[in-house]
Formats: sequence, structure tokens, C-alpha cells
Amino acid sequence: MEDKTFLDRLESINEQLNLTHYWIILLKYKRILFIVPVLIAVLGYLIALNINPIFQSSATLVIEEAVKNIVDIEEVYGGPSAGGFRSSNYINNQMQILESDEVIGSILANKEDNKKILELHKKIPEQFFVKNFKFIRKNFSKPKKGNINIKSYIKSNLRVSQIRNSDVVNLSITSHNPELAKFLLEKVIEAYLKYDV
Repeated sequence: MEDKTFLDRLESINEQLNLTHYWIILLKYKRILFIVPVLIAVLGYLIALNINPIFQSSATLVIEEAVKNIVDIEEVYGGPSAGGFRSSNYINNQMQILESDEVIGSILANKEDNKKILELHKKIPEQFFVKNFKFIRKNFSKPKKGNINIKSYIKSNLRVSQIRNSDVVNLSITSHNPELAKFLLEKVIEAYLKYDV
């Protein structure tokens, strides 16, 4: 057996990999290999321009049952599980009240709040394509922002959830306008407190 020199080893590796073949392919398809990543990057950039940011305003409420002077029979004879079940029902009822038409309707009863909600909703920026291309604006855009149903807007963006095994409720409202999300959350909490009183 003969000892192979370093150059012989490199030549055998080159024959196996055939690097010149790959270099020829790279030179042959260099336009495609350059253009495809650039097109994907431009497409990603245009999609990112069209996405409006979503802001979330959230609050945490502790809901306690009113103090009673009378003891229920269920509390005396029902055992420890009866009190927990009653408390969870109370929390679920309060969560439904928070999402109810009555609480949201009381927000809309105030004309100043109604006007401010509409003004803040008008400040939501339009999507990039709708704003810059007339063809898309005419054929694919949503109706004008002044014609919104505030009640359904609040209901669709309001989330109420209970923290497990507690009397704590999380409220959150999402919107494309941070001021609107904050204002609506404050008004929902105020309306609920007035309703609860």
C-alpha cells in the first residue's frame, strides 16, 4: 500500500463532491437564487405593513359576595362543598352581568361617552393597502368607521375570565387604538360598579 499525500486526499474528496459541478449550478441559477429571497422579503414587508397593531387594556377585579346576617341552611347542613359551589355561582353570575346588555347599554346612555367612543374609533388607522390603493379601497374595504354599532364592538372585544378557584376576575378589551381600549375598559368597570351598587 502506498501512502497517500495530502494533495491526493484533496483530489479524491473533490472527485467525490464534485465541487466544480455545484459551482457551475450556482453560476447558472444565480439570478433565481438571488431574486427568490428578495421577493419573499418584499412580500413579508408588505404583509407587515398591512397589519395594524392590536392593543389590549386589562384590569383585575376582586368580586366579594355581600355580607349576610342570615345563615343559609345549605351552609349549616351542606358541608364544606356547598359554600364553594355557591361562591362559584356568584362569580359566574357577576361575569355574566359584566358582559350583559344592561351594563354595556348604560355606557351608551351617556351621550358624551358615546361621542368620545366614536371619535376614538375614527382615529384607528386604516390598513396600508386600503389607504394607498384606490382600487382596493373601492372594492374590498369595509364601510366607513362612523357607521359602527358600539354595543357589538364592545361585546366582540370584551373578554371576562375568572382566575381558577378564586374570586378574582380578569377583564380585557382589545382595540387598534390604545386610547379607545383604555377608555372602554374604564367605562365598563364604572357601569358595572353602578349596576352592582
